[in-house]
Amino acid sequence: MRALLQGLSVLRLVANLKGSGALECGLGSGGDLSGPITTPPTGQLQDASSVRIRDASNNSPTFDSEGVVSGRIEVKPSGETAWGTITGDWSKWVDESTKGEDVDALVACREIGNELGYTTISGTALTWDNTPEGSGEVWWYDVACIGSEETLESCPKSKCTGCTDHESDVGITCKFALPGECEACPAGKFSDTIDMSPCTWCEAGRYSSTLSATSSDTCQACEAGKASSTTGATLESTCTSCEAGTYSTTDASTSCTRCEAGRYSSTPSATSSDTCLACEAGKASSTAGATTCSACSDGKVSSDDRSLCGCGLGSAPDLSGSTSPPTGQLQDASSVRIRDVSNNSPTFDSEGVVSGRIEVKPSGETTWGTISNGNDGWEDVDALVACREIGNELGYPTISGTALPYDNTPDGSGEVWWQSVACIGSEETLESCSKDMVTWSASHSYDIGITCKFALPDECEACPAGTSSDTIGNSPCSKCASGKYSSAPSSATCLACEVGKASGAGQSSCVTCSSGQTTAGQTACLCGKGEGADLSGPITTPPTGQLQNASSVRIRDASNNSPTFDSEGVVSGRIEVKPSGKTAWGTISHYGWEDADALVACREIGNELGYFTISGTALSRDDTPNGSGEQWWKYVDCSGSEQTLEACSKQTPSLTDHSRDVGITCKFALPDECETCPAGKFSDTIDIMSACTSCEAGRYSSSSSATSADTCLACEAGKAAGAGATICSTCASTNEDRTACTSCHLGSGHIRFQDASSVRIRDVSNNSPTFDSEGVVSGRIEVKPSGETAWGTIYDVGWDDVDALVACREIGNELGYTTISGTALTWDNTPEGSGEVWWYDVACIGSEETLESCPKSKCTGCTDHESDVGITCKFALPGECEACLAGEFSDTIDMSPCTSCEAGRYSSTPSASTSETCLPCGAGETTIEAGSISSEQCVCPPGRYTSATSPSSCLPCEMANQPKGLKEWQAVRHALKA
Repeated sequence: MRALLQGLSVLRLVANLKGSGALECGLGSGGDLSGPITTPPTGQLQDASSVRIRDASNNSPTFDSEGVVSGRIEVKPSGETAWGTITGDWSKWVDESTKGEDVDALVACREIGNELGYTTISGTALTWDNTPEGSGEVWWYDVACIGSEETLESCPKSKCTGCTDHESDVGITCKFALPGECEACPAGKFSDTIDMSPCTWCEAGRYSSTLSATSSDTCQACEAGKASSTTGATLESTCTSCEAGTYSTTDASTSCTRCEAGRYSSTPSATSSDTCLACEAGKASSTAGATTCSACSDGKVSSDDRSLCGCGLGSAPDLSGSTSPPTGQLQDASSVRIRDVSNNSPTFDSEGVVSGRIEVKPSGETTWGTISNGNDGWEDVDALVACREIGNELGYPTISGTALPYDNTPDGSGEVWWQSVACIGSEETLESCSKDMVTWSASHSYDIGITCKFALPDECEACPAGTSSDTIGNSPCSKCASGKYSSAPSSATCLACEVGKASGAGQSSCVTCSSGQTTAGQTACLCGKGEGADLSGPITTPPTGQLQNASSVRIRDASNNSPTFDSEGVVSGRIEVKPSGKTAWGTISHYGWEDADALVACREIGNELGYFTISGTALSRDDTPNGSGEQWWKYVDCSGSEQTLEACSKQTPSLTDHSRDVGITCKFALPDECETCPAGKFSDTIDIMSACTSCEAGRYSSSSSATSADTCLACEAGKAAGAGATICSTCASTNEDRTACTSCHLGSGHIRFQDASSVRIRDVSNNSPTFDSEGVVSGRIEVKPSGETAWGTIYDVGWDDVDALVACREIGNELGYTTISGTALTWDNTPEGSGEVWWYDVACIGSEETLESCPKSKCTGCTDHESDVGITCKFALPGECEACLAGEFSDTIDMSPCTSCEAGRYSSTPSASTSETCLPCGAGETTIEAGSISSEQCVCPPGRYTSATSPSSCLPCEMANQPKGLKEWQAVRHALKA
């Protein structure tokens, strides 16, 4: 029998000794898949190593009489141990309009046939409604073969992350045949088995010239220093020598390894990496496989690894100078990268252009993912932002950025993070653009890409103070982190602030903290116990880090997080509020939303967190990321004087529409100084410059530098106090919690209007005005600037309601009044003053705490008081009482103010409880104004006089001596008062 087998031609069929009726090919021969196909397989289909078919009973199917098997397709991807299905949801499994045939199924059938030695006659797809459901894993969807693939796994496809639904499993129908002939294995192939499988190719990196080879040992290896990528090579000449710049260290190499960037080799056929020499100092090779190194241009140095020429320590590319195109392979930015059709980072062309699929790594994520075309939202402006982000991080000026549509972009894999990206063009990062998160298993057939054109600066420039560069390369200078500084240009590193000093980001020096206390890392000054932020002092340091929430107002960015301060102390995003009595946060609808409303919201946040509010502006619905949940208010209408947004006029929406949510942009600063808490306030914390806390209404404190709320004592019975009180007011009756008097004793009245320390109001009689029944006071405004001892007026130029509101608010804040409104009085409605004229052209923006902090001009040499201006302020008054002064009385028990003695009467009695204490002047005499306190203020009226011969009588003046007009009478009045 042995001699017979040896004598048979390898082209003859050999009977299967197992008695199955099938024929098998001997050693050195294999099934001739190109020959006549006449015999269908029989029995049960075996599994291929990575693809199998399962019937309705979950078994391997049995061949029918024509060699057909059908059922659910299951796959076992590389690296996985479990079999799983392919889903038809959103897939191209059967798509006659784009493929013309069942391409995916044919590739799967061919993979099974090739491995099991069958000739594949046909392969057709079974849709989900014709496929028995599987169980376990669902591995893939959106399989998109082109037809030439050897395996199904090598086709483009998407991993079905989180998929569990087997209703959409798909299947295949395959028709196989057994080869009817055997063929001698040609050169480059071998067969070491007796069966009908085809001859096996020699692997890449090997070759064989032997016919009818019976062992893989006939496949000889290419020598070290050579390589071959050809499968089934027949000649030694297919092993090509490694070119200069490459090497292979082992036999049977399929490719030569390139020398790393920063190294070069001029030696061909190299067998060791030692032939790759490091570039000398001052030279570099930016690409792998270099045969020489390029000298760095003037002003540039080579990096430590010699992979690039760049700017030295303490310097950065001069983006305003001349440029050249970059070379080599594009690196990844930290959050954005580009991938070409081979899934590699692309290489710059001769003009500095790179192109491919864009991938992003969102904040808080560790994996890269793609962007879907979404609703056809990907445009050139989005691509430009992405290119600029890459260029800024890598130190390339961005020349242009254009969008690649999905049909020009190679498909990716893994996560699909975003869709419907919509940038406006000014964003620094792609993540800061408006976009939608993809929360479902999106198809990678809609991945989009970008084409970027970059340039490489030819010159370097010194890093300015406040920045540094500790690397050699093309990266821009980095701002010093908070708590560090660089005082000189060309700094390689930023220095840490000394103990007792602090700095924000990008500072050239550190601020000396007045209390000597700083945060960990010296990032901000702290005020000690008994101290609070001095909001009237110099404001120079922007806050850093993430903005905290105020108790009733907060801001949310596009990622639904609290925003981070930029280098200038600016934060921006959707505004959310938590109204009194509510536990959930909610948004505000866009109706009526303006800058005045935004400023109140920003000021509320700043006041609570201890920031000085520089500005607040409104974001429209189009510029605000949509929120979710409640939508509490619409038609918010603030006057600008409110301390909280909730105090503004507003309405409740009848329906919730988060496409109408609005936002705010706030600019804050940290006070650089601390101040001792005055009486009526305390500070029990050591923190980042928060203001002193006022004692609650119903309590008072006469202690300064108080470190505990315990210093705020409760008012006794019969007394009351508002917030921040230093004493309690004596009342005839109080409310239950003693926060306000409900009536004053006889001889006392509701607290009168007083002067603030730097701003006051004077009426036509040159006195402090009296509140009317609605809490309104009006008159000429006078100021006492820092460092001055005299009061003076303000000239009319530029005076408007915004300036008046700041002045009223300064008065209200100091005296404990809530400021309802403030309006300007023009010169023709203001009583003239005297003395100094301090300022003109006051130009407040509205957020200032004091009038002096507003932009303004000093009125040097001004003396004309005809153009003095004034204000009308409306306050909500605390419920406090005070004793009536001489010249006043109160004969009621209520909250009305004391009444002044009328003109022609006077009283020297304080705490008077009846008008009878107001005594009349002598016969024919009167007083210049109401509230006189002495008989010496009794004078003759206009047009009359007393003489030495008639000291008790007022005689009429002659006509020629009568005062003429208001101004002359005012002069007489001032002379009499003097």
